[in-house]
Amino acid sequence: MLFRSNTVNGHLPGYDVAKANALLDQAGWKTGAGGVRTKNGAKLKVSVLYTGGATAGTAVGEFIAAAWKKVGVDAPLSEKTGDQVISTILGGAGTWDSTLTPIVAGNPATFVPFINGPVPPKGTNFGHIHNARYDALVSAAAHKAGTTGCADWNAAESALFTSADVLPISEDAAPLWANGATFGGALDILPTAIKMLAK
Repeated sequence: MLFRSNTVNGHLPGYDVAKANALLDQAGWKTGAGGVRTKNGAKLKVSVLYTGGATAGTAVGEFIAAAWKKVGVDAPLSEKTGDQVISTILGGAGTWDSTLTPIVAGNPATFVPFINGPVPPKGTNFGHIHNARYDALVSAAAHKAGTTGCADWNAAESALFTSADVLPISEDAAPLWANGATFGGALDILPTAIKMLAK
């Protein structure tokens, strides 16, 4: 089952640095040394856990840290291997505040265990997300055959963006080429979609 839709546009929360700073001021977080906010002697600190190596993880991690810094948050970067990240967020092998963890799947049902249900170590809902609208739409989609549940799956994904449970930060390009053939697929080449062209 393949279906595509833009579930992001019109569903992302607003981005307003001035308002964020004003709200932090109201909450008692005062700007201190180096532009980092403090309250009752404690720094406003949010660590950023990400996968390093050959991916764009380092650049994206630095981008996130720079965004936090604009509102006075100390955002130390924690670069780990993919296995270490999984062990940390799912296995409790360390502590973390925020994570840049891409989950790649060709079917929306694959994401469900990571977005609802039990949290680690009893489950895989590592973000501790509890989104009633998402859960209801997933339940509706799961009871529909074939592509009849597409609208519900798309709306469920949009609900995650609207509530800021999940936010798109970056996208890696993965170009594929063919010579003498056409193919289809959402993430990789779909074998049943390959069509050889006569020359």
